[in-house]
Formats: sequence, structure tokens, C-alpha cells
Amino acid sequence: MRWTSLAVLVLVSGCKSPPTSPDAGLVTADAATTDAALPRPGLRGEVVAPADATGTGRLVLTWRLATEEQSLTTLRHMIDRMKVSDADIDIAKAPRQPYDMPDAPGDAVPLAYFDREHTFWATLQGAGKGYVATGTAGGGTLNLAPNPAREDAGKERCAGDRLKLVVVDDDRLGKRRFCAYLPATWTTAPKKRYPIIWLLPGFTSNEMSYLTGKRHLGERFDDIVKDTNREAVLVGVDTSDAFGSTYLEDSPTTGAWDTFLAKKALPALDRELRALPGRTAHALMGQSTGGYNALSYGLRHSELFSAIGSSSPDAPDVEQWLFQPGIRKANPWMLHWAMIESRVGGAGQFTSWAASWSPDPAAPRGFKLPLDPETGIVDEPVLAAWVRKTPHGLVRDPAFAARAKKDLSGRVMIIVGRKDDFDLFPPAESFAAELNRLGIETKFVATDHGHAGAMDRFEPTLKFLTERLDAAK
Repeated sequence: MRWTSLAVLVLVSGCKSPPTSPDAGLVTADAATTDAALPRPGLRGEVVAPADATGTGRLVLTWRLATEEQSLTTLRHMIDRMKVSDADIDIAKAPRQPYDMPDAPGDAVPLAYFDREHTFWATLQGAGKGYVATGTAGGGTLNLAPNPAREDAGKERCAGDRLKLVVVDDDRLGKRRFCAYLPATWTTAPKKRYPIIWLLPGFTSNEMSYLTGKRHLGERFDDIVKDTNREAVLVGVDTSDAFGSTYLEDSPTTGAWDTFLAKKALPALDRELRALPGRTAHALMGQSTGGYNALSYGLRHSELFSAIGSSSPDAPDVEQWLFQPGIRKANPWMLHWAMIESRVGGAGQFTSWAASWSPDPAAPRGFKLPLDPETGIVDEPVLAAWVRKTPHGLVRDPAFAARAKKDLSGRVMIIVGRKDDFDLFPPAESFAAELNRLGIETKFVATDHGHAGAMDRFEPTLKFLTERLDAAK
């Protein structure tokens, strides 16, 4: 999961889009978050598109309180409050759309997003091809505009004295990018060989997810190396794809990601980055979707990787996280996300899961979901297929658990915030306990963070991993 550089969960259905309607209107979805103590006179006004706007898509409305700070919790509430037009709108033919959000407090701030070419979630994150608008407290006119162009668009992002770009080509997956953060001794000790730590990013993120910005992970790791004298090469991995993110499975829908990484990418990176040989010189770590992928791929490939660091992972037991306790009914906020995704289409968190775990070339979008996104009715065979793919499902197999115990006991760390905005603390805690019950000794660390704060969680994670990897020599 990711929001901008952090985290978002999105659910997408495989339904075909309904016919275009020039004035589709808006329907209110059941909100998972209610603020009963607040007055509810509602927000009303008009969404106005720029004169040159073109495209067909859904109009999405939400609101936030003027007092709500910009945070993932606020984002979660905004998504819970979203309502989506019940059909597509041709924005050139219907550039003015009235809106009415009767459940919003009268002093709330309205926001509008016009999806275009199924890029809603990217548009919401500041990219995409759609239009966005933020109003003023109390409602009124919302003037849509495109997101501003990125200043660094077109520039090589993996560039600098300590960065090395490696591109590995695949017939189906294309040219996949890996960005290595090199040790300080890389140039001065040209024969030195290093352990390798793969950095798996969050939802829709790429190889630069943790290697850009102020005090990025490479700079933090330099400080750790000064204290520990345990060098390693950090390798950012681009796991984004047309569905959002890959879950590193071989799938007829997404391509053979598992095989590509194990058979092509790992040998190529080892050659280019002067890696020490063997599994005991290789580790995986990541945040959110990346934290999940570190667990899943590391458990599946303990012959290649000997240490795992997982921060705020997508639920290792997706069944526990998706459904309300004791009943076959989706959690309301999850079902609401499913409804949003089914209407806007495009990439999504559940789309990514389904494309990896329940591919079906005969289905409208090449995969099936484990629930109906409008009703929440469960498709039990699809859900069972999902569970089998998850870390929780994998360790149910006694032979698999025995191999994981032999290869990884004492070499797994799961770290997560108690205030996680997407309710990921309970499934992470319970999975760590499950691993320990199976004799796969796992270090579980609870912090006071929400879903954000990955860089702070990564520092102890890197120390944990480098202590268990072979030393550079």
C-alpha cells in the first residue's frame, strides 16, 4: 500500500464499465466512518470543468473537516466518505455537475475528482490524467483542474555518485528497473564483494521509493554502517505494473514475476553489484505491499534469501483482515473501497491481488475477486485460492513450515505501528505469533506509528538484517 510515497488500499472489480451518460448524477455509498456528534446540514454546489476539458469517466466526491490535518487517517476518512457517479460522464458535453452531500457537516471542505482513462487512484495521488478540485468550507463551486506537471518529469531518477541503475529485460514484463545504492567503499575497493538487500516498495511504487528525498534510506543506512561496520548494497525494485503492483507470482494475467526475479533478475543483479554468493548474503525488506512481498517471496524462496524484514505488511492473513470476525461479511470500509474501485476501474490493491492470485483469462479483466463489490457476497472458491497464496496459507503446509523453520528461524522481523491507519496491526501481530508457534522464530516489534513512519521502522530493520547477513569482504 502506498499513499503518494506512503500507502493506500484500493479494491477493484472486474466489471465492464456501463455506457457513457452525459449527466450521470451521483449516488451516495454507505460510509464506513460516521461522525455522529457533528451537525449534518450538508454540502451543495456545482462541479465545473475547465473549458478545454475532455474525456469520459466517473465523478467522485468526498469531504474533509477543516480541522483535519493532512494524514493517512484523514485520507482513510475521505475515502470512506466518497460517493461516485453511477455512470460515466462526458466532461466536454456536461462540464457542470451539481452535487449534494447531505451527510457532510456544513462547515466541511468538499473535494472532487474526475477520473479519466481509469487513472482515478493515480489522479488522487497527484498524477493521473484526470482533474481535481478542492473547495472551501461550506460547499459551493468546485473548479476542476489537472494536477501540476512534475518538475523532474523525464529526468533519470536513478542517478548520482552512489546510485547505479540496472535494467533487466523480459519478453513479457519488459525492461524492469533496479536502482542500487552503493556502499561508500564501492569505488575505493573494486574487488570487494557485498551482501545485497532488496527494497520492495509499497503499492504502485517503483525502484526509487526509498532512495529519494531528504534523509532517504541510503543516507540513513550510511549512519548505521558507521556504527556497525556492516556494509551492504541496497537495491530498489520496481514492482509497479498495469494492475497497480505485482505480488510476485507467476500469473497468465500479469506475467511470470516469480520466475523472472529468481531466474533472471537475481543473477543479473549479483553480477552487476559484486554480490557475495549464496542465500546467506541476500535479504528482502519492504513497507506495506513491499512488506507483504518481502514475507511472501522470502518464505517461498528461502533457498535464495536468508533474512526478511517486513514493515506494516498488507495482511498476511487476508481472510482475517477482509471479513468481520465470525461472519462471511466484508468489513464495511473494505466493501466501500470495493464499490469505488468497481465503478472507476483501473489499477487497485485488490486488482493487484486478484491479478496475481486468482487470474482467469476468460474473466472481463483477466481475474476474479473473492467478493461482489456491491453486495459483499463471498465467492468461496476464489477466496480459498487467495488464502492459499498468502503467507498464512503457505505455512499451513507442514512441509513448507518445516523448510521455513530450518532456513529462516531467527531471521524474520515484522515491525508495525499500533495506530496503523488501515488496520494492519492485528493481522501482522497474529501472523508473527503464528510463525513463533510453528517454531519459525520471528522478532515482532510494535511501534507507536500509524501506517506512515516507514523510514523510522526501517532503521532497526536494517540493523536486524545486516547482523544476519554475511559480512562484506
